[in-house]
Amino acid sequence: MNSCLGDARKVYNQSHNEARLLENEGKAIERQIKKEQLSDSDQRRAAQAPEREADRQAREAETSALRKESAEEQAAQEADKVRKAAEGSKRKAADAERLAKSRRRMRQRSLRTRKSCPPCSRS
Repeated sequence: MNSCLGDARKVYNQSHNEARLLENEGKAIERQIKKEQLSDSDQRRAAQAPEREADRQAREAETSALRKESAEEQAAQEADKVRKAAEGSKRKAADAERLAKSRRRMRQRSLRTRKSCPPCSRS
């Protein structure tokens, strides 16, 4: 019985060792494939670098142009606000001057009418 168990153990150990060797070989092949894939992706990335750099520069130039345009637009809006504020101030000053003139005329008319009209006598 012991010899049968010993034989079974030997067969088990032998098949276990073979399975472990196969597993190690499989993992080694997987590692090699991953290395090759990384190498391929690095080569592709290196080959695409000039194109990506050109794209980046084009985007940068476009962004710069948009920022410049936006800044010019903002400056124009600010100048328009300043111009409108100045026009409003002028209009307000002119309106105030017209009102003051009108009040002076009314005051002068009222003074004239008081002078020309005799005082009323009430008893």
